[in-house]
Amino acid sequence: MANIVLKPQVAAFLDIVTTAGGAVPELQFEEIVVTGDCIASGRSIGDLRIRAHTGALVVAIRKHDGSLDVTPERDAVFETGDVLIGVGTTEELAKLEQLFAPSGAAA
Repeated sequence: MANIVLKPQVAAFLDIVTTAGGAVPELQFEEIVVTGDCIASGRSIGDLRIRAHTGALVVAIRKHDGSLDVTPERDAVFETGDVLIGVGTTEELAKLEQLFAPSGAAA
């Protein structure tokens, strides 16, 4: 928190994206668990074209071994048991969740 006080533009950005703030879209963070029966398991961020298909961003992946991949690259592969942290609007995150839904799940 002390870092945020020393960096007012970071604090302002966080204030805007975590509250409804006029023309700037309200962004939210979401955790999504990668299951073995979703189409994204075993595929990379680039292969899935997540940003193009959902509008959301994957900002981190907590790997199934406990390590944390912050700002993952396009070649980062999702594995069963990973937890991704995504950011986007409500609509974008809904699309991201659908991409990681178990095969055969209701839309």
